[in-house]
Amino acid sequence: MSIQKLSQDVVNQISAGEVVERPAHLVKELVENSIDAGSTLIHVEVASGGRFIRVIDDGAGIKKDELELALTRHATSKISKTDDLWALNTFGFRGEALASAAAVSQLTLMSRHKDSQEAFQIHSRFGVFTEIDPANRNAGTEIKIEALFENVPARLKFLKSDAAEFSQIKNAIKAMSLANPQIEFKLINGGKLELFYARKSQHIERISEVLENSKMFENESQRESYVTKAFFSSPQDVYKTSKNIQIIFVGTFF
Repeated sequence: MSIQKLSQDVVNQISAGEVVERPAHLVKELVENSIDAGSTLIHVEVASGGRFIRVIDDGAGIKKDELELALTRHATSKISKTDDLWALNTFGFRGEALASAAAVSQLTLMSRHKDSQEAFQIHSRFGVFTEIDPANRNAGTEIKIEALFENVPARLKFLKSDAAEFSQIKNAIKAMSLANPQIEFKLINGGKLELFYARKSQHIERISEVLENSKMFENESQRESYVTKAFFSSPQDVYKTSKNIQIIFVGTFF
């Protein structure tokens, strides 16, 4: 077979397969974008094992003339030159999550930038964009994803049961909640409230809430510019199997 350049549709679907391997990965990417936007609340609603996803935040928002760009591959506000790669203080920066999701779903992106009095929205049907229209919402961003992987049936067979996929989504929200006590998190599955974590001023308060253990302890150590904080329970108050809840965060979380 001769060498040929792939069409943009195929390229986008390949990228989607890499970035959006399963719904939980997409939820994680979208929530990280909300965290990077300076949100103080992030509400996630899912159904059908994550084939429907809605993420709502009160972050900085996206400008009207950047909405379509936000759904384009390799478009980001987080880096502009090579040197920026060595001074990252955000999560995702390649601009792949939204573009990948748009290629394999029916996506609605609605946002009101913090400096704007108006909100706007754009729709993507499996990578085909509509015109930008006025919308009605407060400052922040709302992303709704429907019919995930409908145009790539081969991807659907790799998904597990709705319950299994939701379990992965729930674990992702719990992990991000642990790292960001200053943010309110809510998770709804099929119309049922599954998780709600109000904003906390102390990290140990969020950890006790998420791990459902009121008897947590804290220890701190510092060497030069590195600070390590450990949160742990007593030996008498532990899970039978703890390998899945030994969680490590690296960064400026505290």
